[in-house]
Amino acid sequence: MKLIWGLDNQYLLDTTIDSSDLWFGEKKKTSKVKFDVISLFNGDLTEITSFCPENSLMSDDFVFIFWNKLDLYMDMFERTSYGRVSTYTARRDYFFLLGHVFFSLLQNKKIEYAFFISPPHFGVDELLADICKFFSIPVYYGYQSLFENRFFVLNQSYQLISSDSTCDHDVILPEVKNEKLFYMNNIRLKKRSRIDVFFVYLKILLKLVKGKEASFALKKNLRQIEYQKNMKKYQIHSFFNIKEVEVLLKSKNYIYFPLHLQPEMTTSNLGGLDYRCQVQAIRDLLKILPDDWILVLKENPKQDWKYRSSAFFKSLVNDERILFVNIATPSKVLIHYSQLVATVSGTVGWEAIRLKKPVVSMGKSWFSSLYGVTKFSFDLDVIKLSNFDVNQDLLKESFDNLMRNSWLGVLDSDYKCLCSDFNEFENAQSLDLLLKSLPRQSSSLSF
Repeated sequence: MKLIWGLDNQYLLDTTIDSSDLWFGEKKKTSKVKFDVISLFNGDLTEITSFCPENSLMSDDFVFIFWNKLDLYMDMFERTSYGRVSTYTARRDYFFLLGHVFFSLLQNKKIEYAFFISPPHFGVDELLADICKFFSIPVYYGYQSLFENRFFVLNQSYQLISSDSTCDHDVILPEVKNEKLFYMNNIRLKKRSRIDVFFVYLKILLKLVKGKEASFALKKNLRQIEYQKNMKKYQIHSFFNIKEVEVLLKSKNYIYFPLHLQPEMTTSNLGGLDYRCQVQAIRDLLKILPDDWILVLKENPKQDWKYRSSAFFKSLVNDERILFVNIATPSKVLIHYSQLVATVSGTVGWEAIRLKKPVVSMGKSWFSSLYGVTKFSFDLDVIKLSNFDVNQDLLKESFDNLMRNSWLGVLDSDYKCLCSDFNEFENAQSLDLLLKSLPRQSSSLSF
């Protein structure tokens, strides 16, 4: 079976896949690989161009698609180190070259389908997926779930692909009370002392005196300092203490909208073209907000210097209907006092419906089919929706239906920690079943 296996920046092209050859996308010594385009994020043009035949050109039809989606590619690509340090022109030219490479590699290959372990969110993978689609090569995306040994599979229309295997055990609807997400462990807002800030500026000054450009690490430090100044200036971090927030929220009707980490898949991909920009999501929520309601925002605890410029805060700070609360305010408190919870695709929606709060999903969310979740539209009656009863029995029923469309196994190695008894061999067997049966499966629910 010839397919494309994609993991982050590794793409195995025209490859005969054996489950024993791949482990989380890593090549074993026995892997039979004809083409391997690797390290696509480091800007090494020598390696990339070696795969591109001379005089190979993208068709004009795809070039049109390329230019229409260039902004999205760039947005995704900025999460990589090369994407952040290079100029826009360099990134654009880099992607145009990659387009030629991928196009030339795929146009004469009989590839059955492509499978990426997650929806595209690095730019490079989105470009490759678009070229596959252009050549009518089916594209599928994995999506690791928050539940032990389970993942979802999506087609390019973001419909769930049903598994033909019977799950060997039920997934219990977890309670919210003591739930902790492993990827949110040990999150602390980094604070810089005045001495630390002084030395950052001193190092940059010395670079300028010597006629040298500041390193990426120094530029990163500068942006981190700017971000924390904005947090203080726009009172994101210290607006109220938690007790003051609680007293205020009891007296207000509000929609709770926690900010997403950026750049990240939850917005750059799952937000679609409309809501990969959270400012636009906030503006649209304000359009459906009742006159006497407010919109409560809280910064993401994992956010740092990326994608939070002064312009981001200035575009929102003057609207009296917006309230930024202390970053330390527990989400459960904000959900509890809210009338509605809105999110692009964040897990706060999953948390909220289990706390019996109706949820508005503005992007593609794995939980969008669950009872209590409503897709965003400008026709939403917010007051009516806020009175919606999130029946827990009906929620469980919809959850069970969703999990019947899940697959056994782990695609993302970070999620092994959720497995009480992880077995590499059994996992490889599950992935082998997936790869062999995928083209025969039908779609069901939508993200």
